[in-house]
Amino acid sequence: MRKHYGRLALFEFTVVLLLLLLVYVVCYPGFQKAKSAVYVRNCMGNQQQIASLLTMYAVEHGERYPTRWRDAMSGDRTCLSCKEKEIPISYGCNENILGEDIRSLGTGMTKANNILLTADGGNSRHVIETNDDIDKMSHPKGFVASFLDGHAEYLSPETVVKLR
Repeated sequence: MRKHYGRLALFEFTVVLLLLLLVYVVCYPGFQKAKSAVYVRNCMGNQQQIASLLTMYAVEHGERYPTRWRDAMSGDRTCLSCKEKEIPISYGCNENILGEDIRSLGTGMTKANNILLTADGGNSRHVIETNDDIDKMSHPKGFVASFLDGHAEYLSPETVVKLR
């Protein structure tokens, strides 16, 4: 009979490695889904923060949104970037609200919660002129958008958002 003296034999070591590999293969898809969900939540938080900044800017500047939406962003601009896409500015702002009076846009909460403020994507100027400017597959199965009332949603690619 062979003695081990506290060490594993090659066969036992191989069995342990195979079991660890099996656990990894079984759990990997779940880890990817969890990672994706974290990115979506991060994106929603970023866009809610941008919506708050734009609203605060408007309140402080005569009830008008900025004419260039990045004028409202001073200091730390990390909220402009989605971690999943790894580009400096991942979001676009609805061009139809830039320079507009808050009161003319959000008359009643039913109207304000339907008008887009920011979304994933945007054209080269980081504004959204049409629904085609929205990156509707920026996250698996959808995109994130914020609205005039300050809430953010994870929407399906088929969703058409109201720009005005």
